[in-house]
Amino acid sequence: MPPFPRRVTTRWAGFSVVSLQEARKLTGLTSQQVLAVPGVERMTRIQDGVEEEAVRIPAEVLEAAVQDKQAVADALADYGNGGSDAELRARIREIIDAGKPAP
Repeated sequence: MPPFPRRVTTRWAGFSVVSLQEARKLTGLTSQQVLAVPGVERMTRIQDGVEEEAVRIPAEVLEAAVQDKQAVADALADYGNGGSDAELRARIREIIDAGKPAP
């Protein structure tokens, strides 16, 4: 999956700060792919005197990946191939909504 070189305008509802390793585990993506997700920011977190590479990642991406890693990877691949921010966010919401029980 190529990096996303354009300016990101996607409006995510919220963010989580997790270790890069945890983000990789939850999403099934490589480090490079995680860092290329629109809205992700790389950080260094210091906890108990130990430095850890972390990311600020859209919570919706993590929630969707827990439900369907492959669908999230596919949505990000389409985004990287010229999809719009709005289309990406809509697909992420669809993944989340597909995993919720009907009212």
